[in-house]
Amino acid sequence: MQMTKHRQNTGKFSLPNLVVTCEHIRLKANGTKQVYIVMHSHQKKYRFATGIDVKPKDWDEVSGVVRKSNSEFSNMNIVIKNQCSKLNDIMVRYKLEGLVFDIERLKADYDRPEYVFDFIDFMQRAINDRIGLVAD
Repeated sequence: MQMTKHRQNTGKFSLPNLVVTCEHIRLKANGTKQVYIVMHSHQKKYRFATGIDVKPKDWDEVSGVVRKSNSEFSNMNIVIKNQCSKLNDIMVRYKLEGLVFDIERLKADYDRPEYVFDFIDFMQRAINDRIGLVAD
């Protein structure tokens, strides 16, 4: 589960880089730190909380995963991986729909628990957008 690799941004419609990190903002009273997904886009940095807290000794900074020394490492890594996938899915949807990058929209879509990519809805909107542009 290597999630810290950066994708090279090339071209007009490239997706932002996603990095999973245990931010060194502050140590909580229980000795843990929050795990964030950090997105770099348009030379800005955006953080998305995962809801996962780990002790610094249980975090592998190089590979961006919770170490096996934590009894819940497997579940935590699955949650982190799913949230990275969710962000990627949202960005792919934006790319397919030709939407301009908007961090507020991305945050809103990421925070919606019911968010799923609905291909049928996407195609219906694409068809409606082309009404009058192509022959029946």
